[in-house]
Amino acid sequence: MAYNRNNQNYARLKLALSLSDAQVSLLMNDAGAHISKSKANAWARGRASGRVVAMTDDQFDLFCSGLIVWCQQPQPAAAEGGADANANV
Repeated sequence: MAYNRNNQNYARLKLALSLSDAQVSLLMNDAGAHISKSKANAWARGRASGRVVAMTDDQFDLFCSGLIVWCQQPQPAAAEGGADANANV
């Protein structure tokens, strides 16, 4: 199977949320799928690379499930001097 819509949506979400391959691997493992960092990277490669791995519907569903849990966890506070530091000025 070749690059598909799941790969496109996965790559968009990964980029938008600045997820590393290691983070994707962890959240997939938390969702019940043992995925390596290299497989997480292969899903996001473009067609032109010739080394893309198709993401199945089940894998994309597990990614989304893991992503929901990850997004609900408390995130680290913004670095001092960032946009939030000036919010009340």
